[in-house]
Amino acid sequence: MKASGISMLLLVSITPAVAGLSTDPFVVDPQFYGGATLEDRFAAIVTTNDQSAQKIVVLQSAPVVPGAYVAVAGLVPAAYSNNPANGYFNLGMVAYGDDGARTPWGGTVNPYNWLYFDNHYIDYPNSNTPPYSAVRDMKLVGNHLFQLVDSTDVPGNRDVKIVVFENYFGLLAQTPVDAFVTGLDETGAALVPYSYNAGTDPNPDYHFKLIAIATYTTGSGIRIVTAKRFTLDFYSGALAVDTTFGPNGNGAIDYSFPACHDGAPCSTIAKAAVALRADTATPTIYIAGDHQYLGTDWDIFVMAIDGATGNRDPSFGNTVFGGFQTLSYNNPNSTSEDRAIAIAATTTGAASTDRLYLAATAAQHCAPSTVVSRLQAGQGGQPWFVAASRTFAGDASPTCSIAVQTFDTPYAMTLAGGRLAIAGERSVSGAAVLAPYHLPELAIVRIPDLALTDFRTFTPTHPDGSSWDSAGLRDIVATDRGFIAAGVIYGDGNHLLFGTSAYVSDRIFGDDFQAN
Repeated sequence: MKASGISMLLLVSITPAVAGLSTDPFVVDPQFYGGATLEDRFAAIVTTNDQSAQKIVVLQSAPVVPGAYVAVAGLVPAAYSNNPANGYFNLGMVAYGDDGARTPWGGTVNPYNWLYFDNHYIDYPNSNTPPYSAVRDMKLVGNHLFQLVDSTDVPGNRDVKIVVFENYFGLLAQTPVDAFVTGLDETGAALVPYSYNAGTDPNPDYHFKLIAIATYTTGSGIRIVTAKRFTLDFYSGALAVDTTFGPNGNGAIDYSFPACHDGAPCSTIAKAAVALRADTATPTIYIAGDHQYLGTDWDIFVMAIDGATGNRDPSFGNTVFGGFQTLSYNNPNSTSEDRAIAIAATTTGAASTDRLYLAATAAQHCAPSTVVSRLQAGQGGQPWFVAASRTFAGDASPTCSIAVQTFDTPYAMTLAGGRLAIAGERSVSGAAVLAPYHLPELAIVRIPDLALTDFRTFTPTHPDGSSWDSAGLRDIVATDRGFIAAGVIYGDGNHLLFGTSAYVSDRIFGDDFQAN
């Protein structure tokens, strides 16, 4: 067993990467774009540029333009332009109605140079020398969309910023906020908003904090997890560093972790975060990511912090290093490279009832598998433990086919209605495959028992019924009908397009042919 963590050999059966299961089937939603994959080129005039969708949020209950249902964000070139020569992109965003129709950002006048095509597209800053390389997270608070982005304003120096859009008019609430801007290399991970009651204020829901989580690389190459808290003005969307958070008066906290197995410093990379009791001034924030055990042997970590102070919660994790827990799957004949993907959580109130759900990849002999694990506290104050795990896809056999090679890559997970929906992509190649291709992939896992009730790929289609050669899912959210995912379509020359698709349950007939 590895020090300070839980080591688990995956003994549960591996679900073959074949036809979908049928106990809880999901099908494409015929009400959204006729059940087709909604392609968006951002009005591009050439097919040799890239529009890469990365995040999606639900707008259906927000005070936005009538009919707006979801907003999809990602990376795009400048309007009507080729890919930028510097290798970076602008921030692109588009909104759709519940039928898949594009919904313009408010008004009939275009007062901003980053709104175009009758205000259907946001392209910020609409530059041929943009700085952005990733949209790591996006959250909706009130009437504002907060994007955590990687930005390289100075060549060779990647920083993390928060860009705030007012989601009716698409305007910028303020200039991009420096979340983590130093001479070090930084990458964003997650945004965690929470509200609290400010004394006798009759509107407690309008008091918000926002915690940004990232990873930076030291001069010696070691990666460190860090967090910074901001006060958030609900009405204007303005952010200001909360200097009461952390020990140094700059609103930030760095988190040190156990050394490598050989005693040398090791890296830790933040990937995702979720908050419980987020309507109080003292939420618990669970952060998931990757922890280097030794060399190429990586484990998954979960850390619990007190949202009020930023300190690790000593009641979580192991007794030697409070607030921190690692998991390792250590499958035989593999690299033991296990990586975190996403985290979700439920609770009935007290921390002792918290249940964490981790999506991860675990190395197998030939290809990584997807793993979902449930963590919970032991009874009577006993340590946290892994109560269940479910593995699917991948190849654990001792021999590997060179004729057809299948890789299943999960990218995102959401929790709703007693189900975890895990979105990703299946890549198929090999000597017997004429041209490598990709397919959108969706897995449905029931909680709390982690039964895999649906797992399948979908053929990305045009409205006329013809199909795209390749596509994949990158993020997923729950709606009032089911789930909707943002992804990419591999177009001409494998150049990327936004691709959005919706899914609904087909549990009435269970035959995959008629959606309810």
